[in-house]
Amino acid sequence: MTQRSGLRIPATPRRASRLALLLSSMVTLGLAAEVAPIHTEDFEVATTGWTFNKGSEFPGAEGRLEQCAEAALEGTGGLRLHFDFTGGGAYVAAYFTLPTPADISAVNLTLRKPSRGAITFRASDSEGQTCQKPLTFRHDRPQHLQVTMDRWAFSWGGPADRHLRQPVTQIGILIEQRELPPDALVGYVDIDNVVFLAGTAVVPEQQ
Repeated sequence: MTQRSGLRIPATPRRASRLALLLSSMVTLGLAAEVAPIHTEDFEVATTGWTFNKGSEFPGAEGRLEQCAEAALEGTGGLRLHFDFTGGGAYVAAYFTLPTPADISAVNLTLRKPSRGAITFRASDSEGQTCQKPLTFRHDRPQHLQVTMDRWAFSWGGPADRHLRQPVTQIGILIEQRELPPDALVGYVDIDNVVFLAGTAVVPEQQ
């Protein structure tokens, strides 16, 4: 299933079919018809641009990034974000810096996480602002997600007004320690098929 802003869209087994279904659905969901993928990270070959961050402002967390077949959720490769909160800390993150800043309407991705793991998505914009929002699902199976560039829960830097200003320069995928039980402080999040969609989103004004 693909989860987007409270709506659930059936996902097909093949990437091409799912993308076609998604693009046709976007017209009724308020996204412009010309939305198209402009960059894809599918981890089928060696990739660059991803960096690990252990949230050093909250000391104690450790982890690393690993591109491997075991992390594949579609195809033969994926990116694994390892975490270890036994020494403290609040989060670890996988950040991706776009080769060229781009106008992004949404990011599609597939995640697998611990069932009680809290996932946060971040995006940084042209004015030095970073916006973030939670990605909520309560299971440990692969989950297809679409993250639109609106309805941010929090922001800092730049105007700090929760209104992202294109182009996007970087995204981040975080797992937070706060909801993990004591016996699940070491583990991983698998990330696959990260697709950046261009186009203009027709969205409500930020509240």
